[in-house]
Amino acid sequence: MSNSEEYYTDSTDMVSEYESETDQIENNNKNTQLQTKLENVSDDLPTYLRFLLSLDECGKIFGPQGQYLRKIKQDNHVKIDITEKQVGCSDRILTCAGSIINISQAISDIVSLLSANQPNEPKRYPFYFLNSFLPIPELSDFKTVDSLQEIYNIRLILTNTQISSIIGKQGRTIRQLIDNHDVKIVASRNFLPDSDERILQIQGPSTEIGNTIEDITKTLNTDINIDQITERHYFPHVDNINNDIKDIINSRKNNTRFNDKNYNATVLIPNALVGAMMGSKGNRISSLRKFTHTRIDTGKIDDSDSNIIDSDTNEVFRKFIISGDNLDNVKKAENLLNSNLESEIKRRNEIEE
Repeated sequence: MSNSEEYYTDSTDMVSEYESETDQIENNNKNTQLQTKLENVSDDLPTYLRFLLSLDECGKIFGPQGQYLRKIKQDNHVKIDITEKQVGCSDRILTCAGSIINISQAISDIVSLLSANQPNEPKRYPFYFLNSFLPIPELSDFKTVDSLQEIYNIRLILTNTQISSIIGKQGRTIRQLIDNHDVKIVASRNFLPDSDERILQIQGPSTEIGNTIEDITKTLNTDINIDQITERHYFPHVDNINNDIKDIINSRKNNTRFNDKNYNATVLIPNALVGAMMGSKGNRISSLRKFTHTRIDTGKIDDSDSNIIDSDTNEVFRKFIISGDNLDNVKKAENLLNSNLESEIKRRNEIEE
């Protein structure tokens, strides 16, 4: 396995064989405290989770005329949204919203559906994050399965802050997840492109994965961090677009420039969403300027320097250029603008659905 992943399969991997009895008692007490903390989170608490899917997986989840997906939503009383297929992308994102218990049951049903139709040999994908970070499973790795066909891998998308919460101090939280459920878990060290999000891969049978998802969701709701608000979310996008666009969006982590204490960042906005990003009479962008203490140049529709055309799709993008004398403020404005953009795209997809 690549050393670019944080790999946890068994609690003994994380515990020194020389750990003293006192340390073990202390860990047991902390595990009990953590379990009590999770039990205090209501199963009916509304929330949502996002998962990375391949195009093949999406097709299986939809089923003929979308009947499988409809049944999962109806049976579990959840809302499920899958992003539109992007030309040149081999991935899509599934968002499942509802109560904690209903989300976990819906994901368990999805895993059951996918595991029943999985190929004998794992498929290799051009997009790195779709491939399994874990070794090929063996029956001896699990206690509750009779056939390897019951084992499947799901890819939960979490921000860097959320991943840290799931791992926990000294790996204690993730150890308890593995101890309580018949699963393997691996967290990618690499970030999804142009984002502050990583993959938490969970391998196991459908029921155990569902139970793990329930505990993960409760953990996230007991450990909310303000840093999550400004972390950039991933969405599938084409990487092989023309060089002008690639220079700007290939890595948003590297698109901040500075010169004599003047920092700049550029965010590309699809032309159809420019109005929404600016708000009524420009109020939205004006509020963002004031909140972040930055200057944001939104360009003009008839200015060739302000607009970029994707040569493959002919889609027009407007450059929003952020500038300021404080790097943190510029990055904050960039992150908030990207977050607003993703929220608007998601909102429009829900309306179309």
